[in-house]
This record gives sequence, C-alpha cells and structure tokens, in this order.
Amino acid sequence: MAEEHYKIALFGLLYGVEEFFEGVNFSAFLSDKQDKKLQTAIDNAEKLLDLNIKGKKGSYSNNLKSIFPEINLNSSDDNKGAAAPVYYYPFKKLSPDICPLPEKEIKRSNNKEDYKELITGLSKAINEPDGEKDNIPTENLYNAVKKDNITSENLYNALCSILEKYCHAIPISTKEAAISLYDFCKIRSALTSAIYYADNKPEKLALIQGDFTGIQDFIFDAGGESNRYAAKILRGKSFFVSASVELASIMICDKFKIPAACVIMNAGGKFTIIAPAASDIKDKIEKIKRVINEAFNEKTFGQTRFNIAYQSFEKGKSYGKLLSEIAYKLECEKLRPVIDVPEFENYPIEDAQNCLCQICGKHKGDIYEVENIIICKDCNRAKREGAKLLEKKEEANKKVRLYFTRNAEKDDKVFGNYGYYIEPAEKNKDDIVFKIREEDKDVRIAVKRISGYAPTFPKPLSKRDEKAYATISEDKRIDGEGDKIEEYGGAVKPFDHLAADSFEFEEEADKLKGSGYLGILKADIDNLGKIFSKGFGDKSSFLKGCALSRSIDYFFCGWLQNSIKGSSVYTVFAGGDDLFLIGAWDEIIALAGCINCSLKKYAAKKITISAGIILAKPMMNIRDIADEAEKALRKAKKGENWENCRNRINIFGITVEWDIFDKLIKLSEAFNITIDEGIEGEKLKHGFLHNLINFADDAGVSFKDCSKSFEQKMEAAKWKPRLQYLIARNYGGDKQKALKDRLDNFAEGENIVELIKNYKEKMRIPLSITIYRIRRHNG
Repeated sequence: MAEEHYKIALFGLLYGVEEFFEGVNFSAFLSDKQDKKLQTAIDNAEKLLDLNIKGKKGSYSNNLKSIFPEINLNSSDDNKGAAAPVYYYPFKKLSPDICPLPEKEIKRSNNKEDYKELITGLSKAINEPDGEKDNIPTENLYNAVKKDNITSENLYNALCSILEKYCHAIPISTKEAAISLYDFCKIRSALTSAIYYADNKPEKLALIQGDFTGIQDFIFDAGGESNRYAAKILRGKSFFVSASVELASIMICDKFKIPAACVIMNAGGKFTIIAPAASDIKDKIEKIKRVINEAFNEKTFGQTRFNIAYQSFEKGKSYGKLLSEIAYKLECEKLRPVIDVPEFENYPIEDAQNCLCQICGKHKGDIYEVENIIICKDCNRAKREGAKLLEKKEEANKKVRLYFTRNAEKDDKVFGNYGYYIEPAEKNKDDIVFKIREEDKDVRIAVKRISGYAPTFPKPLSKRDEKAYATISEDKRIDGEGDKIEEYGGAVKPFDHLAADSFEFEEEADKLKGSGYLGILKADIDNLGKIFSKGFGDKSSFLKGCALSRSIDYFFCGWLQNSIKGSSVYTVFAGGDDLFLIGAWDEIIALAGCINCSLKKYAAKKITISAGIILAKPMMNIRDIADEAEKALRKAKKGENWENCRNRINIFGITVEWDIFDKLIKLSEAFNITIDEGIEGEKLKHGFLHNLINFADDAGVSFKDCSKSFEQKMEAAKWKPRLQYLIARNYGGDKQKALKDRLDNFAEGENIVELIKNYKEKMRIPLSITIYRIRRHNG
C-alpha cells in the first residue's frame, strides 16, 4: 500500500515542475501511465488552491516576495492608503542565514547568475546525487535509490528536501510572487493524496490537528535530587517531544491509509494533516488518542497529554475559518482531560529494594555503575540520545541518522509499535530515515532540522577559560571515567561551565571579575494563533499558512541556531512559537535584543515577540529555573490593556518595551565605559551603584500604589534631593570633578538625576547589569 501511496504523492509533488527548469528530468519518478482518477485528483487539488499560475514561470527577473508583509491584524480602515513594505528573497539555496531583504538591498544584477546556480544545483542533486562527494558522474537519483532499495516514502522525503533546498526562493508565478514553488508542490501533493483517497470529492476532506500538551512540564521534569546530565537530558527530552509528535502524525496517516505527505505543518509540538473525512473519523481519532495517551500516562503519570481535533471542510469556508474552528476544538480538548484510571496503581514507592531515579524522582531506577547514580530507563534514554544528537568526537558519528519506525524494538518504542532511534545503521528497511548532521551530504536522504545547538569546549583552553573553570568544584569538572571534561575539546559544556563563561578576565591583574550566573531566556511570538487564522483576512489559504509556518521555522531553526554558533548559549527548544535558551547571563541579555531586532527585520515588523529573562546559579533545580523563566515571560505579557501589553521583555523583575530595553542596554555600556576607563584615576563606587537602584525604585513609586503606606510614599518622593546630596558628598571634591562632570553629562546630554527621573525603576536594568559585571571574584 505504501508504494501506491507515494506514487500518488510523487505525482502531486512533481507534476509540471519540469516547466520551470531546463535540463532537469523528473519523469523517472512518475508512473509511466497515470490513471484518470489521479489526474482528476491533481486537477481538483489545484482548483482548491485557487492560484493564478498562468503567468510567466521560472523567470530570474522576479524574486520571491516575503509572506510577512501580507499579514494585517488591524482593520482595513486603519491602513487605507498605506503601502506595505515589500521584501524579497535572493535566489540562493536554503541556508541558515537566508533572510528576506528590502527591495533596495536585492541585487537584481546577480539574479540571472544566481538563478542559473540554483538550477545547476538542483540538476546535480537529481542527475548526479554523489557528484559533490566524488566529483565523478554517477547514476541518477532514481536509479541510485532503486539500487539501494530505498523505499518510496524515503525517496519522496529526499525529493522534498531537494526541492526545499533549491526551490524555496523561486515564486510559482509572477502573479503569485509570495508563494514559492516548493510550498506549492508540497501542499498540492498533500491535497492530491487526500482527494484521491476521498474518491475525488474535495468537499469530503478534513483538517486534523494534534498538540502535545505539557511540553514544559515534561522537558523540565526534575523531581529528583540530582541535576546531573541536565544539558543532555534536556536536549534528549526536547527531541523526544518533536519525535513523538512526528510519530503521532505518521500513525494518523497510517490509520487513514494516506501517505505521511498529507502532513502539511509540523512544528512546535503541533501538526496539521489533510485527510479524507471518513464516516468513522471520530472513532479512528479516539483510538489513536487512547494508544498515545496510555503510553504517556505510563511515562509521565498524566503530566503530559496528546490532544487531537478535526474539522470537516465545508463549501465556501475559508482556510482561516477552518483554522479558527479547529483551534477552538483543540483548546476544548485541552480543557477536557480524560483519565480512565483515577489512581495510578503503578506509581512507584521508594523502599529498600526499589530506589527512585535521582533525576526525575518518578520511576524506579537502576544503579548506573560507571557514574554511580540511580537513573530510570526514560532519563537514561534522554541522556543517551541527548549525547548522540550533538556529540562529534568520533568521525563515524557523523553518519548517525534518525529513524522513525512502525515496528519498534522494546527500547525504541514511544507508543504502540511506533518508535524512533538514532543509530548509524537502520534496523528495518521500511523505517523512515533522516540525516541530522550538516556534514552528511547524501541527497538520497532527507534532512531533519534540529534546533539543538550546544556550546563545546575549544582546544586548547585559553588562560581565561582555565581560570574561570577553576572556580567550579572538582567533582563537576570530571566525567565518569575520572577525566576532566574540558580537556576533551569538542565536548558539550555542562551548565556550570556556561555560567563560568560569564566571567571576564583582567590580564594585567591576573584576576576574574563578574558573576558566574546562567541567563535563561523564555520567549514566544505574540498572537501567533490569531495571525494564522485572521492575519491574511479573506485571502487566507493553505499555501499562505504553510509558507508562514515554514518561514517562522527557518528563523528559529535556521537563523537563530546559526547566530549562536561559537557562543556560550544552549538551545533547549526553539520552534513553532516557543523559544527557551540557557547560557552565560551576559550573552543571553545581549542575544535577546539581537533576536528581537532580527525578527523585526526578518518579518517586516509584522510579528512581535515577548520574552522573560532570569539569572540563576547553575546548581538551581532545572524545574525551578523553568518556572521562574515562565513567570518572567508572563509578566512581559501582562498589562492593564491585554491587547497592548505584548512586544515586551521582563528582566530583573522589570517589564519594558523593546525599544526602551535597547536604550537601557546602551546605558549599561555607558556605565561600563565609565567604570572600566575611570576618569582621572577615579571610578564609580559599587555602593553608589546600589544606591542608584534604590533611588530608581523610589522614583517609580506612585501615590496610587496601595501596597505602600503614606509615610513610605512621602519618603520615596525625596529621592531627588537625596541623590543630589549623595553625588555632591561622594564626588564633590576637586579630585572627582571630572567624574562628577561625567555624571552631569552621562548619556546623550542627560545627567544621572534626569535619567532616573525619566526611566524610574527601569534604571534597575542597566545598573543591575553593571553590578553583575564588575563584581570581584575572590577565587
């Protein structure tokens, strides 16, 4: 049946694509003789997409427009006469740094050459799949996969990867310049398959969505007494979420007897599938939910849950309306938990013979003799897979690949017989395979983007590194075999080392300064559900929704991961609309502003992001860290007027708009310059900086604040004369005159008093950054 599935999916993917290119032949991948039913299915799919694709195709004179400028959440009256800015993608193959550019930055003089390079790359991938590796002609991709006995499902996925790489920036036509050839082919393939198995009746289709609930509770589940292997386990659990969502989508497609090509979106713990609206659709979905949630109950004791909802197509109903309705149903599912067993009989109780896992504190564990820790099979799997995903010590590991299987062995199972494994070689020839290494150039295997960057140790270590890592207790610097972790070179840094990376090294004094803290950034895109359902108004469509989803995914899984390479920032998860990063506190703060500015440029200021940042010691329980970061994010989104309180950041307990945050960061740099350079040998005193924070807090006290007494409000109101007196007392002498002048003309002509008057309690942000940075380390 799978071969038949993918004959149809391939036809939907590749039909007519040759019109765009010269010298690229896809005919070998299509059946020699297409039946009338299949041709009708593709005709119906194209009608459902309702695109004007009769314009000029394959022209190097027209770049792909960014989908973001088409988003409009405001009423049409608010934007009359205002022309939306237009952004274009350059004709470049897909890479982590690919971004849409304003029209004036697009170098159209290079278009012809760049377009030709895309076609050449696509042609080589199809006709010479090993050419990049050996520089010798080989058999074409079709013959190569047949020779290697690669399944049609894996062939389809490989072709999707190739088309995405070379066709993501090629518009489908001059009339539809914001829809890429890749998106058109991929969605047409899904619709063709679903319509074919719905007996060529487009009205008998349904949209199915699945959602992993409790992601944060699962990833940060650290109820045990140990924080060991935190980085590896977080990475492994985060990947488990993505893998289980993928498996659930495959399971649904199998149940409905359609190819997994019908999955049109899969990101951030959620998927969307187009399927035939069978008469027993409700029963099928309920059975699938039961199998998945029984497995999750056993693993997390009800902490996590998988929700699935569906919405049948109705004539004349827009895609945006469909999304709104299915989103409502999915939220109802989340609020309607079903627990078949009210009491978990298998919940373990610790006794002399049965010790609980020291990591999660939930499951019975076995003693892991190498490192003398009690760990359960689930935490051990997360630890093992977290290492496999990024470990590059061995050359052979570069060929480690990800396999999804419908016939999982015991240790690979996730739910039912469905599971996954990360190994160098397949266990079953029918398993779905993906490459997960950038170094793996085999175009016969599809690529799976994994947003999981982890900082590694350089070799050799710098003097600063050696001194900073010497502040870490000895037991946290060695592995199970007694070797120092940092001596490996290329090994992933544990959290203690990330915190130590925030120390600065004063070479002349041979001392460290600063604070060894972690910075934790939790962020998400504002109003994303509303953007998908209402952002395109009456012009919403499958294609625009998928193009938007893919573009957002590129930013978090591409641009962001590429941007933090070489930094001391660790990706816990990034995708969909969620972002969670852990790293050296100073790098996290700097990165937050960079992400916001880059996202504004990338998305033409059409989507915004809210974020929360906290600082924590690395020994703090990871669950507590996650909870505090979530609280900071909620504060960033909280306000008297809910519609206008997003697009902000909360840090050091203070919520500010992003433009104010950028200004405050510049103020912290001004403090740094003043302290580092000094003025005629004088520097600001540490105690003075702490006093400035108190004055800033007093300046922010409102007489409407019910939490403070009248006496406290009156005392706070005296902040300005008290500050002026403090400056005169500490910096009023002849020796400090230059420094006092500096305070009187601190930033852009404003003095310290005026800055506190204008920014009030928000001044806590630059002052706190400065204080954390200049602390002397006693070690």
